[in-house]
Parts: sequence; C-alpha cells; structure tokens
Amino acid sequence: MSTSTGTGTNRATPAPRLRGLVRSEVRRATSRRALVWMTALATLAVVGVGAVLWLTTAAISAADIGAATERFRAEQQQFYEQCLADPAIPESEKPNACWRPTEQEIVDNAIWTLPERPFDQGAFEGLLMFAGGVGALVAIMLAASAGGADWGARTMGLLLSWEPRRLRVFLVRLVVAMVVGALVMAWLGGLAVGFGAAIGSVHGLAADALPVLGQQWLPVSVADGAQLAVRWLPLAALAAAGGYGLAMLTRSTGWAIGAAIGFVAIVESIVQGLWAWGSQWLVQTNLAAWLEGGIRWRVDRNPVTYAAAPLAPDVEPGTIFITDTRAIAWLSGLVLVAVLVSLLAFLRRDVE
Repeated sequence: MSTSTGTGTNRATPAPRLRGLVRSEVRRATSRRALVWMTALATLAVVGVGAVLWLTTAAISAADIGAATERFRAEQQQFYEQCLADPAIPESEKPNACWRPTEQEIVDNAIWTLPERPFDQGAFEGLLMFAGGVGALVAIMLAASAGGADWGARTMGLLLSWEPRRLRVFLVRLVVAMVVGALVMAWLGGLAVGFGAAIGSVHGLAADALPVLGQQWLPVSVADGAQLAVRWLPLAALAAAGGYGLAMLTRSTGWAIGAAIGFVAIVESIVQGLWAWGSQWLVQTNLAAWLEGGIRWRVDRNPVTYAAAPLAPDVEPGTIFITDTRAIAWLSGLVLVAVLVSLLAFLRRDVE
C-alpha cells in the first residue's frame, strides 16, 4: 500500500511544478531592475512630453480666433499692396507674384499666428502615439533581456535541471514576457490618456471656437483617445513575443534588440524605397493600419504616400487597402513564425 501511495505522489508532482515555474518566472520578471528602470524612464519621457505640451498650448476662444484673423488679414493686405507697388517685379508677373488669400484661407491660417495653439485631438493622439511607441520599445527590450539573461549568465542549464521540459519553460516565459509588456503599455497608455484629458480640459478649444475653425481643429475626445491606447496593448504583447523569440534564437539580448530595431528602421526603409507594392507587407505599414483603423494609398510613384481611413467603397487603379483586421493578423503571423523558429531551435540545440 505504501508503494502505491508513493507512486501516486510522484505522478502528481508535475502540476505543482508548473505552478512553481509560473510563480518563479513572475517573481523574476517583476523583481528585475530592468523593469523598474525602463518603466521609470518611459514614465518620465511621457510626463516630459506632456509637460511640454502643457507649456506650449493655451485655451483658445472665438475672440482669440477673431483677433488673430483680423491681424492676419491686415498683414496679408499690407504684403499685397507692397508687392503691387514693388518696381522690381514686372507688371506681367504681379498677378502671380502678389498673392492675396481668400477669406477662407485667412480663417484657416489665422490660428497659426497665435503665440500658442490649442491642445486639440491631433495633439492628444500625438501624445498617445509617443507613449505607445515608447511602451512597445520597452516591451521589446524587457522581453529580450528576459530571454537572453540566462544565456548570457550561462544559467539556462540550471533552469532546465529543475524543469527539464523545454516546451513548458519556453511557453511559460513567453507568456510572462507578453503579460509584462502589455501591463507596461497599459500603464503608459493610461498615463497619457489622463495627462491628455487634463491638458485638454485646461488648454483646449472653447465651444464657441469650434464653429469658426470647422473640421481642421477638433476638441479632445477622451473616448477616442482611450480606444487608441487600447489598440496599443496587443502590439505591446506582440512586441514582447518577438523580442523574446529573437533573444532565445540568438541567445543574446543585444543581438535580439539590434535585429528587431535594425529590421524595422533600415531594411524596411530600403524595401519601401525600392518596391512600392511590397510596402503593404511591412511592419510599419501594418502598424499604421491597425492603429488608424485601416489605411489606403495609391502606388503612383516611390515613395508610397499614405492616406488614412475611412476606406472608399470604390477602388481606384493603383490603390491598396489594408484593414485593421488584416494588419493585426499579418503582424501576429510574423511574430508567430519568429517564435516557432525560436522554439524549434531551443528544443533541438544543446544548452551549452
């Protein structure tokens, strides 16, 4: 009977070991100094950009727009009269050289004569894009350092002696890296949304200024900003998965980070300049498509020029459409291939 009991106990050990492995990886991920310092630096970067936006924007009312319009109209009229009176300009060329804006052009451009611009939806989205880009970079670096740390310290063999099932080790560490990357992104995105909402409430557009400005300037929408911040979360998880996979494949944190950044910054720029149609498969293109809810562009010449959604129902010749669903599926597929190649290498190669 005692033998039977002992055998049953031995067969039950894998379940606790999985929980122990998960706890161990979570503890390692959350206690690393890299997580603390990178998150702190990223937070300071987002706060710094938010502070600059706070100092360089101001609340704009219809009265401010009206005063700026009158100043701009007077300046343009003075320029027009001086141009007509300039003897150095031939009379035949003055109709083209002496430009006088229309009333609509005066209204559209008057706001740029103000010493400070309002914090509108465009500035809000710019802050969110900055926070998202920083968060994705932090996710890659944290995941790559987590994947390459044991190789650099030559402790992978020690880890596998405690848990020899390599598939389990690989997947648990991958999931933890993705969760940590998403959490860092959630923190930075939430910080940017809160900061942007605060700036917009103080330095935004007054209600009476909106009819004057039309659609060129839009008030801050916290709901739209939060939606954009949420769209960064899966990108952070994918970035972490890619960074971890490259680190496990190259067995080096530095090589993994360099390969990821170098491919997007250098290789894709070359492809975009040489092969316009191939630009639709680039990481940068699909990132933009996912974040903007879909993009389109006409391939008339290099470089490719992009146009944001909404997508037109009629497809013009030379037009490429990328929906957000296709974009996230393609990005997920690229990361999945990198992770599978890394996994196969980890399962087959020797530790040392």
